[in-house]
Amino acid sequence: TSSIEQAIVTHRGVMQPSLILSGPSSSESVRPSEPLRLSLTVQHASCLSITSSDLVSLSLQYTWDIIAGGSTLGLSLENSPEIIVPSASLIPSQTHQVVISLSGISSLYPGLSTVQTSLTLNVGDEPVVPIISTGDAASVPLERELVLDGSKSHDPAKLSGATRSFSWTCISLLPSPTSCTSSLTPSPTGETALLSASSLSSGALLTISLTFTVSANLGGSIGLITRSSTTSTNLTTVADAPLVSLLHVTSSTVSSPGRLSAGSALRLSSTVTPEPSSSLGPSDLIYSWSDTSGLLDSLSASGRLSSLGAPVLVIAGGSLTPGVTYSFTVSVTDPETGGSSQTSVSVEILI
Repeated sequence: TSSIEQAIVTHRGVMQPSLILSGPSSSESVRPSEPLRLSLTVQHASCLSITSSDLVSLSLQYTWDIIAGGSTLGLSLENSPEIIVPSASLIPSQTHQVVISLSGISSLYPGLSTVQTSLTLNVGDEPVVPIISTGDAASVPLERELVLDGSKSHDPAKLSGATRSFSWTCISLLPSPTSCTSSLTPSPTGETALLSASSLSSGALLTISLTFTVSANLGGSIGLITRSSTTSTNLTTVADAPLVSLLHVTSSTVSSPGRLSAGSALRLSSTVTPEPSSSLGPSDLIYSWSDTSGLLDSLSASGRLSSLGAPVLVIAGGSLTPGVTYSFTVSVTDPETGGSSQTSVSVEILI
């Protein structure tokens, strides 16, 4: 008997349960950075008289596998009818096949040791995220070296064995756009770059760009995956001012810096280096928070959990609208020198 004929005999000769695998539809795009819930429902043949005690006595085995590019991902998934695939387990821009095998049913279905079903997942691209320590825009001290930090740049997909690379450029916008990339000295890893003091003269307006690239060789039919994204920061110089950087503090409920899961709390933290000629410390400076939408002024005390004059900004979960990108700015003033500087950061609220 050929393999095809044998399959027909088995199908016709043995009753089998119906397996319903629940997950994203074929039209949905799955985010690699978010956990994925999958569940299996078993519908037994209606002609069987199966009691609850029969089901309890079964030793069912649920074997899950996820395949991409013809190769199994080798994930450690639970022996359970419902699982959560951890975030950063799937490969961006690849079609995946979820296969679930149910065994331990031969006492109900003699001659049938295992049944199987599958589901196709369309995993979307999730760009890598470049982050510069000065945010979207910042005013920086006049004629002082500035360290630009891109080490918080990250890959939401967290591909295994990936390499990271950083490329920095500088454009001086006044009096006309001119390259000032020679004023940048990248570190050996490229994660940071030193901007010379001479480029930060009075009236300077600079655009610093960082291209962040992540490459991973996943082998098989997938091979090498390279993903890049670029971000920029606009710098203006101010005299006798502190240096301010702004960090989006993340937690397990947050996808990544610059992006916030709907319903989650937001926490932004500033780091300040006072002007060398000032005798004041960071706690002695004057802080002021604002945003382009006017949200901060409209929030009640239950929504805005910190003062607008504090070094940190905390907004309660549920206060930010999904699908909206907010731009927050912190201004820091040294009352001794009179110098003031600021930096801004954008946060996208995921749907």
